[in-house]
Amino acid sequence: MIGEPATPAPAGVPEAVPPQIDWSAAGNAVAPGFLQTFWQKVNDGIAVHNQTLREQHPELLTKPSRHRNLQPAAPYDEDDAWDFQACLASDERSQPVQPRDGSIAWVHVAPVLEAMASDGLTPVALFRMLRFFDLAGDDEGKLQYPAVRAFNALHRHSGRPTLLELACMMDDAGLSGPALRRNYCNTWADAIAEGWAPDAVWPYFMHHAESVAHALVDTRNNEPAFRPALFPALRLLPTLPDAVVVALFRMALGSAKTDRQAAQDTLDAYPGKEGHILGALGDGKAATRAVAAEWLGRLRHRPAADALKQALAKEKQEAARRAMLEALQALDEPTD
Repeated sequence: MIGEPATPAPAGVPEAVPPQIDWSAAGNAVAPGFLQTFWQKVNDGIAVHNQTLREQHPELLTKPSRHRNLQPAAPYDEDDAWDFQACLASDERSQPVQPRDGSIAWVHVAPVLEAMASDGLTPVALFRMLRFFDLAGDDEGKLQYPAVRAFNALHRHSGRPTLLELACMMDDAGLSGPALRRNYCNTWADAIAEGWAPDAVWPYFMHHAESVAHALVDTRNNEPAFRPALFPALRLLPTLPDAVVVALFRMALGSAKTDRQAAQDTLDAYPGKEGHILGALGDGKAATRAVAAEWLGRLRHRPAADALKQALAKEKQEAARRAMLEALQALDEPTD
């Protein structure tokens, strides 16, 4: 049957233990000098932006644009600074966002947070800053692009957060840790964890194995668009979780050609895969039997010769027979 691994996962598999997030204000203190520099950079940027608009786009004074980059912005004031400081001084995991126009934060705050993300800032502190300006999560529970860029910058400086640590923060704060998979697999814009070391990435996918397995076979919710980047991520794992193995074999032996080769390649190092493929030679679907034969031939798995001959003797479907004959030829076995 497709979907049941032939060999159990090896003993001694590394565990992906989710970290306990320290949400205390004391453990995530931000230096006063950092905050002073932050506000100065943000308001300086706003002043330059407004002056540029007045000089280059005087028509906006009478006909405002809806484009966020062409909108004048009011500088942040002392009340904003006090609200921001109160947010950072709280032990709360999830807090209300600052009620200003979000476009101002996207244009003027996000670049400053990215530029100032350094080893003097904890991931929780950065998350609180992003959340305050409504730059952290979107309606699907995943990260918005300013958050992706800021956390990538912080990781480059400090090695934190790991992907699993970031997912735990998101879960704690009311976003979705599993949705972080889409941020990682985003191939058309900024993706989280670009350039991160494997050990900062694979525990996330190990811990969220069930969600990953579902995403592999889900054809709804735009999941196929995120799938190409998921296979390389799975190759980082020290071993494949059972749920993921089931989903990969379903794809690798399925009739749909999309991602079939990628699924087979991802299973390349899986122990005992040949026995599972041999079992598929007796599947009730001719298309599955044909794919199994093709895969065995490509692997040059010589112990499969007898099983292929026996399957060929019983096979009545032409496409499957042809695949079995070609597999035997690849194994240098006579087919007369």
